[in-house]
Amino acid sequence: MSTDQHTPLEPSPTWRDWFRDSFRVWPLVLGAVLAVLFLWLAFRDVPLVEVREALRGLGWGWVGLALALSTLGTLARGARWRLLYYPDHEPQDVIHLSGVLFISQGLNVLVPMRVGELARLYLVREARAARTLGSIAVEKLLDMLTLLAFLLVLPLLVGLPSWFKDSSQGFTLLALGLFGLTLLLFFIRKRLLGWLSVFLRFLPSRWHARLQSMLDQALQGLDVFASPAIGVRLQGWSFLIWGMGAAVNGILMRAMGLSLPLAAPLFLLLVLQVGISVPSTPGKLGVFQYLVILALAAFNVEKGVALSYSLLLYLVAFGPVLVFGALFGVWESFKLRRS
Repeated sequence: MSTDQHTPLEPSPTWRDWFRDSFRVWPLVLGAVLAVLFLWLAFRDVPLVEVREALRGLGWGWVGLALALSTLGTLARGARWRLLYYPDHEPQDVIHLSGVLFISQGLNVLVPMRVGELARLYLVREARAARTLGSIAVEKLLDMLTLLAFLLVLPLLVGLPSWFKDSSQGFTLLALGLFGLTLLLFFIRKRLLGWLSVFLRFLPSRWHARLQSMLDQALQGLDVFASPAIGVRLQGWSFLIWGMGAAVNGILMRAMGLSLPLAAPLFLLLVLQVGISVPSTPGKLGVFQYLVILALAAFNVEKGVALSYSLLLYLVAFGPVLVFGALFGVWESFKLRRS
């Protein structure tokens, strides 16, 4: 005997569903298109045999040193991040924070929408998410100020191309503007909490208390500026972190036998960070190679050699992040299952 089974009809998709799905998909599609475009620009007119010849005489000892320094750079970031929880930084573990950073950086490489920062908010369980968000905001400010300092020194070492000067002006204004806003928030943070409390009273009491606590936790990230000693240590860590990044660039130039001035690694670092603002592509693929070629062209490096260097630097910069990010990701997943 057979019976007819009727399944309920699913509602047809609406324009809102289409818009929501498109909002998720189109950034990835745009990123993939840009990656292909910039890869084409990077590889155009460069025979692959020229790339192979440029990498044939590679100094592998220098490559190993660059890999080690690239990994240590994230550990240094972990040490600085711990200090950003001052005065409640003692319970934080540097290895755990460094592992979270590896996971975050790996996610940011694979997914072009900065989802790694959300992972940091979730994985640092010893602190509230709002407190972690405040520490990340101060971290980004310190990075911008350090790069700005390098940017101001660089013209004393080498003549800058006009395209870089134009691009760096926007970054300079942004860094100074954020620094001024941060100082303003630091001096008026108690008044600001009082003002916000007045507006929050119109919300239900449970929302009022929760939002008040979250804002207080986030603004506690500015407490690091209350201690000159902590501020100096944080800026010292920042110079060390970005100095190690420039050193990786210089070591790999040595590995490929490139005889370039000392300003070249620093110039390349700044070009990759602030030279040109473009939408993110998956893994920064294509954009990374194109910017390296553009930067090294300022020092008369042939395109084939520059492309070969960009591929090597790409592996050294992102390889440790992906490997250690995966390892720490498995470890964090294991700890979450046990808890």
